[in-house]
Amino acid sequence: MSQRDNPITSGNGLVRAVPAAIKVLPNAAPTVTSAKVARRVRKAVVSSTARHQVALAAPGETRIRANGRMTSVEMPRIRRDDLSANEKLPASRSEVLISLPRRSQSRGIGAKEWVPARLKMATAPKVGLPMLWRRCFVWFTVIAEFALATLWGKICRRDSPQRRAVRLRRAIERQGGTLVKIGRHMAVRLDILPVQFCEQLATMRDRMPPFPIEDAVAIVERDTQTKLKEVFSTFDPVPVESTSVSCVYQAILRRTGEKVVITVRRPGINIVFEADYKILVFLSRLAESLTLIPPGYGEGFYRELRKTLTDELDFRRNARIEELFGRRARKTKKRFFGSRKIHFDLSTEEVLVREFASGIWLWEVLAALEYHDEAGLAYMRQLNIDPRKLARRLLFMHHWAVYEHVTFHTDPHPANIVVRANNTLVFVDFGTNGHVTKERRELFSRFYTCLAQHDVWGMAQATIALLEPLPARDLNSLAKEIEAAYYERLLAVKSKYSHWHERTSVAMWLATFQISRAHRIHVPMDVLSYVRATWFYDTLAARLWPEIDYFKEFKRYGQDAQKRQRQRSMKSLRRRLRNGLLTNSDFATLEKAGATALDLLFRLQRLLAVPYDFAVITLTIEKWVVTLGTLLKFVLGVTILTGLSLALVAGFRAATGQSVVVDDSLQQVFANRLYQIAIAVLALLNVRLILFRLADKTRKE
Repeated sequence: MSQRDNPITSGNGLVRAVPAAIKVLPNAAPTVTSAKVARRVRKAVVSSTARHQVALAAPGETRIRANGRMTSVEMPRIRRDDLSANEKLPASRSEVLISLPRRSQSRGIGAKEWVPARLKMATAPKVGLPMLWRRCFVWFTVIAEFALATLWGKICRRDSPQRRAVRLRRAIERQGGTLVKIGRHMAVRLDILPVQFCEQLATMRDRMPPFPIEDAVAIVERDTQTKLKEVFSTFDPVPVESTSVSCVYQAILRRTGEKVVITVRRPGINIVFEADYKILVFLSRLAESLTLIPPGYGEGFYRELRKTLTDELDFRRNARIEELFGRRARKTKKRFFGSRKIHFDLSTEEVLVREFASGIWLWEVLAALEYHDEAGLAYMRQLNIDPRKLARRLLFMHHWAVYEHVTFHTDPHPANIVVRANNTLVFVDFGTNGHVTKERRELFSRFYTCLAQHDVWGMAQATIALLEPLPARDLNSLAKEIEAAYYERLLAVKSKYSHWHERTSVAMWLATFQISRAHRIHVPMDVLSYVRATWFYDTLAARLWPEIDYFKEFKRYGQDAQKRQRQRSMKSLRRRLRNGLLTNSDFATLEKAGATALDLLFRLQRLLAVPYDFAVITLTIEKWVVTLGTLLKFVLGVTILTGLSLALVAGFRAATGQSVVVDDSLQQVFANRLYQIAIAVLALLNVRLILFRLADKTRKE
């Protein structure tokens, strides 16, 4: 072998010389200098050398696979003498295995003990068969009692819609419990039930015997995870109010001494509501199968009813709505309405702890006014309560909640409103709420604007837009019926001798619901909630002050809202002048607006250039679209021609030293013969284009 040959011992013990294949340098790793060895072999050799450079002692040989066979390559040893004094390797492994200092960590929650927050999803409770049969018996009792009383009234010829409504209310009140709550929610369905039934169902009082105090204490201690004596220094065992949903107690907090009210949800009430819901679904589907109601007519009704009942049982949601209402009310700087303080650290889905609201109930004010109670009137004078101011402030609060707030109170019952000194209104129950979108708000505003202008056609069009989505109906006849009904109610609104309920917009909405019921049109729930709330607020205002002008109060609210909007705009302008006119978000908005404008111009260009809408229709376009596009091109051409002519005239007048007045320049342009001829030629060309398109035959022809 020559000096350049490297000895390689094969697996069978034979020694072969591979010239210039693998080269071993002194005290260095072997280097692959020839392509005869595969690339993966060279990589393996280099990787093996790197591992041996950090080892304590390199092995004498390394086995690699070359040319499909396992071979051994002699590797240079790393001698101890080659290392410096500071790099001496330890003599044994025990000299390396030495513990290093560590920082002591907190043992509150270990890495293995941490778990993410539980995502609780609302699920329907399971209803057992015994509970379902008990609730079926209750419903059967109410239906049988109402049907027999109605049959007896017809036999005695003493039956009427008003009497039937009273019979239904009394039958439900005898059973009480959750049926009263469901009945009050059914009073919203003015599009399904007659007005007499809705009036009677809305007047039902939700009263039920309280459940044991031991159950209430157990629920409070379980949800707050503390003993009752650690949270409250005093807890009144006699409830202030007991309904089908909850019991309300008064207590005193131990840490602050503040008087609060605790609302505790009735145990198992969610299961009872679920059973009643299932029975209601069964009854509605049975009525559909017997063709008593149209197919699918009750689906939206019981779905919305279930959502309403579920929301009312969630006390945490009610607390959020009440807190948001109070915070937004304070921002209006109107100190005459608001809500109570919520103790969120003590509130859960079943327990709600709120501030105790002192004052006089609104129903006590109404009773003192209507029955001339001297004691009640004296107490009102002591609190400086003016019924006229209360009526105005009730309407103002309702308009603000609908048009500015995110939600509005749909059940302003006199037992849910506390009146404090100086006519301050405090709302204490936010179990039922409604919400209208921005589009709905604009339609409601348009309705009342047309009402102020005596435009019944505009009112009818806004109403039809509010009823969308509409089924397949004759919209022209529907609009004419609504327009005729609005005209009759408008005469009553403008009369000085009409009753108070005839001077409200609710009378018009009731006429609309009567027409929609005749056409079997399902009214959206947000419209029903708005009308119900308006009905209640108008009724309360009329009972407080029978001569109140509803439309004047709405106009006054509009002026106040515009004033507050102007103040917000001026404040924003001053802040921009102080910190800079344009912010980063403004630049982003401008960029988006520019992109939108370019896209719009592109679509407009395509619409005017091609005889079809490429984004929607892939076939032949109708003639009216081409006509509209041609007219738009004509208007655009006239505008450009007028602008150029006006610029030429203004430049000529400025060059000759004459004063440049826009009106005089426009008159000079319009009187110019060349301008008139150019307009006539442009009009003639576009008219011929339209005639050519109208002469074409389409697929329908």
